[in-house]
Amino acid sequence: MWRNGRRSGLKIRFPFGSAGSSPAIRTMGLMIIIGKGLQKRQQARQTITVPSSSPISLATPRRPVGRTISATIVLYLTLGGCNLLNGDDTIRVSAIGRLDRTPNPLQAQPDMPNRLLLDTTARGLVAYDADGQLDGGLAERWTVTNDGLSYIFRLRDAEWSNGQRIDAKAIAATIAARLAAETRPPRIVSIKAMTPKVIEIRLAEPYPAMLETLAQPSYALTNRGFGWGPRILTWQKNVARFSPPKRQTVPGDDDFDDVPGTTEQPITMTAGSAALALARFRSGDSAILLGGRFQHFPLFTAADINRDRLIIDPTDGLFGLAIVTDQGFLGTQKGRDAMAMVINRDAIVAAFAAPRWHSVPSIRSVGSSPAPFLPYWADVPPSERYTRAANVAAEWRRNTGKLPIIRIAVPGDAGGRLLFVMIQTDLARGGMIAEQVPMTAMADVRILDEISSPTDPLWALRRLGCGQQVGGQPIACQRDALATLSGFDTASAEARAAAISAADERLTRFGAFIPIATPLRWSVVAPNIMGIRPNSRGFHPLNPVSTRARLGSAQPAPT
Repeated sequence: MWRNGRRSGLKIRFPFGSAGSSPAIRTMGLMIIIGKGLQKRQQARQTITVPSSSPISLATPRRPVGRTISATIVLYLTLGGCNLLNGDDTIRVSAIGRLDRTPNPLQAQPDMPNRLLLDTTARGLVAYDADGQLDGGLAERWTVTNDGLSYIFRLRDAEWSNGQRIDAKAIAATIAARLAAETRPPRIVSIKAMTPKVIEIRLAEPYPAMLETLAQPSYALTNRGFGWGPRILTWQKNVARFSPPKRQTVPGDDDFDDVPGTTEQPITMTAGSAALALARFRSGDSAILLGGRFQHFPLFTAADINRDRLIIDPTDGLFGLAIVTDQGFLGTQKGRDAMAMVINRDAIVAAFAAPRWHSVPSIRSVGSSPAPFLPYWADVPPSERYTRAANVAAEWRRNTGKLPIIRIAVPGDAGGRLLFVMIQTDLARGGMIAEQVPMTAMADVRILDEISSPTDPLWALRRLGCGQQVGGQPIACQRDALATLSGFDTASAEARAAAISAADERLTRFGAFIPIATPLRWSVVAPNIMGIRPNSRGFHPLNPVSTRARLGSAQPAPT
């Protein structure tokens, strides 16, 4: 438990003896509690009711979550327990996912730990602050000309972590190469170092998303694996330690290494599974948990952590089922429509019971302008939808002699299995058979769970266009679905609205993506922590994090 910003003793009694208050034993006990809670929830969902008229018999495979939790206990002990560089001032972070010692900024969709490491030790020219707003990175300030054709950045007086001074020419060359690699790059006239500390990006035409683009993870700045800051990275085994920047004095430049918004407290970060991260937080061995997604949320519920500690980010994007085959039942328009119309989105969201997570009926966000296009069956009562879908499935069986079997790839975590069971139930009521396959296997349908790109207002539409992939498989597509978006950037406002509506309608009618909800991104934060706030990016930089205790306003912190 947390009291006055510090961990208090917690003892757990086991039937086979007494457990002390050592960090490793505490965490083992909490993992067992989490596992038992999930097993009870899972057992309650094992029975699926199928209409008597359906030819399908379902057998849901039992995969006890307790086994997963037990495995994480062994992993936790191999990390040396919970004594992770403990210091009175140190803020300990648990991040869900993989952590590499030298993450590649150009990796698509980097795991949360790697993104945090890059943002903390190798920020780009600009970055995001705790509220998801643009903030300084290596550039201490910048200017954009009124015509939007020139971006001028003044660099901080900084050096790489190996002691080598940062050269504006090398930074300019790196930025030029990464902008050129963009799918829809800006029309660049030149990118050059005007002085040893000033870089100019000159464009042939305005590119409103320039600053947002430069703030993306792929624009983190490294040199042969070394970052520049704002924090200094050291390692102790698998634990990353981010120390505050050195305060140095450079003649004629009193702002050396002084990055506004970077607090002076050291931070440590450990990466791993959601079960491990929740156990650390629940036992008080970390104060911040980052990187939660839908597949992890049932673990949070089972961990019985005070929901006042939960942060749900108001994200926008795509969360649903992408059809990645043009063969079989889903290779037909009727088959895709049948699957889409039986999915009970509200029931799925309700099953997770995540605060402020809501279902969506359309590809584009509700409230978008122009209004998003809804499928033709949106106003049809659920009972009639099931009947229509069952008729389509029955017709398929008569014509082909085959059952409409749909292989669905979802994460193997507790939330992925819960999502699959909900979908399996819905499809069974519509006469279809769902089979869960691993994320690494070939599938007919794959979960698509991504936050929209801030650099492209048409991201949701383009993400579902021809040539796009999910899990290495191409999304089924209609060749001319996005044809109306040609020339979009130079069109009038009225023409743009018409183009968006037409592309939205074509994608929706074709039905290669079945929207379910908004992307679920969540974190857990101890009450003595400042600098972690909900934002639409679903990303929380570590640089501004501090504790209330340090500011003299410590409060009791219930778990």
